[in-house]
Amino acid sequence: MEQFLRCGLAFTFSGVVGASLATDSLFGVGDRVTSKVNMGALKKGYVNIAVHGHLPLLVSEIVKVGQDEKFIELAKSKGAKGIRFYGICCSGLAAMYRYGGVIPLSNAVTAELVLGTGALDLWVADVQDVFPSIMEVAKCFKTTVVTTSDSARLPGAERYEYDHRHANIGETRHLQKKL
Repeated sequence: MEQFLRCGLAFTFSGVVGASLATDSLFGVGDRVTSKVNMGALKKGYVNIAVHGHLPLLVSEIVKVGQDEKFIELAKSKGAKGIRFYGICCSGLAAMYRYGGVIPLSNAVTAELVLGTGALDLWVADVQDVFPSIMEVAKCFKTTVVTTSDSARLPGAERYEYDHRHANIGETRHLQKKL
């Protein structure tokens, strides 16, 4: 526990504090604000998939595979109107600029609010900004949570390993089809 505490303090004071001080110096100190989430974008009757994370290749393949006619027909055969994609956090939000039909919902801090709607069928997260409370909220609303990185493991989430150092980059499309 002492070593764990040392590592935590070293990380905090070597990275987080310095970055926060630099950011506050450049842009001013932030205030508390009310978070807003685009919950009106969630549509009933669709397979609703939220992509959250920082690996653009992963998000790109999830969206491309999900927009494939084969998967849209599969969703329709199960009674859905189709598949809709939503962005939460960095590359999830950046995907909306690259692929039609990716709708921004929230950021990492408000991800629990989106899950609390009960409208998401799948929430896929990769490298970071994944908070432990996600699983509690997801369990309440029967949302499937998938993580793809060692740094984002959550107890109870499905796990599909995707190496952010690209050791298994050749398996990207196969992994997305499984998802």
